[in-house]
Formats: sequence, C-alpha cells, structure tokens
Amino acid sequence: MRVAFATSDLARIDRPPLRAGHLMIYEVSEEGSVPLAVHSLTKADPDTSLALLAGCQFIFAASVDPQSAAHLARIDCVPLLSHAGQPIAEALDCLRDRCRCQASRWLRIREKHARRRAQDDLVEATASLADTDATASLAQDEAIASPIQDKP
Repeated sequence: MRVAFATSDLARIDRPPLRAGHLMIYEVSEEGSVPLAVHSLTKADPDTSLALLAGCQFIFAASVDPQSAAHLARIDCVPLLSHAGQPIAEALDCLRDRCRCQASRWLRIREKHARRRAQDDLVEATASLADTDATASLAQDEAIASPIQDKP
C-alpha cells in the first residue's frame, strides 16, 4: 500500500496534511517499506499537495481540519493521526507489523479497493489496445479490398 507522511523536518510526523513542508511517500508491505518520493513544498498549496497525494491510501499527519478531510476524501486518502509527533520510522514499523499480522478490517478493505482499481486500469488499458488493433486491422482490410485505380 502507498502511504504518505506530512513532516517539516523529514523525521517526525508533525504537520497537517495539506500544509506540510515535506511529503514523504512510501510503499509499505509485509516485507518492509520502500521510499518512493520526497516532495519539498515551498508554499503551503493544498492543490499541489492533493496532486502529490493522489494514489496514496493513507497520510500520517499531526492534525486535520474538516476542510482538509473533505479534500482528502475526494482523492480517497484517509488521514491517520495515531502517530502524531512520533518519528516516521516508528510509524512505518507499526504499519509493516500490522500488515504482517492479521490485517484489521479497514486495512483489508483498503487493499481490496487498491487491487480492484489496479485491475480496472489493466482492463481499460487492454481494451484500449484492442481498439487500436481492431482499427488498424479494419484499415488494412479496406486497403486490400479496394481496387487499385490507375491515374489517366
């Protein structure tokens, strides 16, 4: 699963999600965590933060106001406040451990939605490729079927 951390010092979870100085994005699984990106934000721009958080299932933050929660809900990203003020490494370890043991209901549901979205994207890409192949095949068949006309 993909998670993000709102931080000001790249070490602790100490900022609100849409006003963070830095957004750190990780891929977390039973095996561990892999850092994917670190985004430094010079201005606290909610639109930029939302664009960077697209695809993240969770964001660990220090606090969240109702307006930010609504923005995050639109991109299907859940804010988690349980590790506010703690080091990012501890939150990653805790999340990895939760993945290893029997996952709680909310985690299983989130992973199921992520797998379903990935499958839908694959089906859409395959359909698009099939449409392109069908169009090319049709054009080729028409070129073969049409008689060659000589110019006078």
